[in-house]
Amino acid sequence: WVLRPSATAVILAGGESLRMGSDKSMLEVDGQPMIGRVADQLAFFPERLIGSNDPARFEFLRIPVVPDRIPGRGPLMGILSCVDRAAFDLCFVTGCDIPILNPRFILHLLAQADEHDIVMPRFSDGRVEPLLGVYRKTVVPVAQAIIERGGRRIVELFDHLRVRFVSGDGLSWYHNLNTVEDYRRWMAASASGPPDAPGP
Repeated sequence: WVLRPSATAVILAGGESLRMGSDKSMLEVDGQPMIGRVADQLAFFPERLIGSNDPARFEFLRIPVVPDRIPGRGPLMGILSCVDRAAFDLCFVTGCDIPILNPRFILHLLAQADEHDIVMPRFSDGRVEPLLGVYRKTVVPVAQAIIERGGRRIVELFDHLRVRFVSGDGLSWYHNLNTVEDYRRWMAASASGPPDAPGP
């Protein structure tokens, strides 16, 4: 069993999947669209939202779909729109292309949000993963200001908000499927044995 956090889970599915060449949210994983697999793994949240400008595509999930306030502004606009709509102050935000999610790690991120506006993993090589992070409603006006002056990048929030980074090293379960090669490689590894166990 998993604790039920006082937070909203947000799945962003508004990208154009240019590197994949087709809608990656609908790629089949274990007999279901990948976004369905992601949503099922986040069912322990009391509220789930999908960020997308195509509500009809995701009707089968029976989860509210939140369109971007202004389409075509990237994931920062998706975060702004969904976090603003959310019923809870804290939101766990992820993409529709991460086939395995670890509830313990998600709860760990949420627990680190005390007195912080953003919590996300940072790897030893300096990379960060904004779409495996926690965002507080305080990001909404800051994101709005960034977008109004032409900004689009999530990392532009960092200079204006309280950000906590947690170690992303050792997350063997984490895979971001952006390309056809990523998808084929992950599916081949899954077929050869159980997927990476969702450890801490």
